[in-house]
Amino acid sequence: MQRIQRQLALRETMIARLLGDTAISDVAIVGSDTFLCEGAAVGVLFEARSGPLLGEFITAQRLEALQQDKSATEKTVRVAGHDVSFVSTPGNQVRSFHAIDGNYHLVTTSRAMVERFLETCEGIRTLAQTPEFRLARQAMPLNREDTVFVYLSPAFFQGLISPQYQIELRRRLRAVTDLEVLEMARWVARVEQRNESLPELVRAGLLPSDVELRSDGSRPIT
Repeated sequence: MQRIQRQLALRETMIARLLGDTAISDVAIVGSDTFLCEGAAVGVLFEARSGPLLGEFITAQRLEALQQDKSATEKTVRVAGHDVSFVSTPGNQVRSFHAIDGNYHLVTTSRAMVERFLETCEGIRTLAQTPEFRLARQAMPLNREDTVFVYLSPAFFQGLISPQYQIELRRRLRAVTDLEVLEMARWVARVEQRNESLPELVRAGLLPSDVELRSDGSRPIT
């Protein structure tokens, strides 16, 4: 959870606890999968009671993230005709989009989720239009006043087994595995008093020779 909070440049503070009910009427955690350790597309959607107050709070957290990591930068990107704040670091330890539409604020790691958020604000393919969600709300209506409501749509599961997602998941898993193997190899090199650079680890036989050969051009970076 700390990793996601850092990546989103968004965390709960004492001020947030005190002002929560004043500034926020509802919160939703949204995402396309559950593989948080491997880098899921995830976001937090706020419905504001006071849009300016919530906006100031989110902006303050983003400024704090910029101050804590000097490699972090902020820029304004254009997404679906809207200006969106984007805070990031070169290695994506921080990767945070902040999109606003009326009283709704979305903070997410994913540009695609920003696009979908802005589409739904225009009434395009909204969750409330789907028969499955309406059926779920008939079974668990708002007047129950549940503390937490979890909804995983059929489209969510269909996305998990789609060819493009399976290809992406394999890429993520290989990246995570390569980093873990690299860390173990560096520990061995340290014990044996060897050079810990990636080429030297490959030459010493502590890493496979194809560790830097990926179809997408990515590689482990220490």
